[in-house]
Amino acid sequence: MTTEYGKYLKKLRIDTSERVADMAKRLGISAAYLSLIENGTREVPSDFSYRVWKEYKLSPAQGQALMDAESRTPKKTVTVDLEPVEDKWEYVATAVLFGNCFAKLNDAQIRELDELLHRFIEESNIEGVIGDFS
Repeated sequence: MTTEYGKYLKKLRIDTSERVADMAKRLGISAAYLSLIENGTREVPSDFSYRVWKEYKLSPAQGQALMDAESRTPKKTVTVDLEPVEDKWEYVATAVLFGNCFAKLNDAQIRELDELLHRFIEESNIEGVIGDFS
């Protein structure tokens, strides 16, 4: 079953006149794995949208479309890389607590967290995260 994300990647690949092998090489994955992502049989890796955005120098509108496609694509898990903060128990504890509470948050709380994170991204200009496109 093709996902919104898979459709976006395929369109980007066609628009740039690339084969699956070409795009896969640019993104540092195998052609087979890219094909599985395009066809919706593999989940989108956690940093994949950032790699696509950076490698293809997407405009803000294209980046927003990519993020929209990812958010409309089913995901069962999200991985949080704790290695950079593994010696900071407060960070690890907060990540675990967030994971345990996430499904219990209401719509208003989710919007509040989303706004907080987008402000953080905008103010921090951190590497590895696609920022606010508004």
